[in-house]
Amino acid sequence: FNIWNAERGKGQTEPRQIIEAVTDFLDKHGDSRFSALRPINDEQAPWIRDRAGWYEGTEDRTGRVFFMTSGAVREAARGHDLKRVLDVLGEAGALPAANSKGERAKAMRTPAGEIVKLYAVTYAALGSVTDGS
Repeated sequence: FNIWNAERGKGQTEPRQIIEAVTDFLDKHGDSRFSALRPINDEQAPWIRDRAGWYEGTEDRTGRVFFMTSGAVREAARGHDLKRVLDVLGEAGALPAANSKGERAKAMRTPAGEIVKLYAVTYAALGSVTDGS
């Protein structure tokens, strides 16, 4: 039992799995499938294959807010219901509370001028959950 319990980790299993899955997704794809929401020049606006969203903040991933498409959130937490994923991210302080209409996604203008609904995920809040802080 002690070995199983140590492998299982602390806290509730599903929320921890969701947070870890989203964190792993951002760690793996943060620099390849996201680009700056407000690029300073053309070098900061590269062509992105299989775009998952955009980011604002520092070059260091820990200081960023990732604006994820709904497809990216679903991909990051594959196997979990989108509403449940959003609830867990919200409870962790990594996603702003829903607006008066109950929506968590915000319509934002991309560098290409498109208006897209995106979820603002704060990377630092995810780290504090997975680190046990």
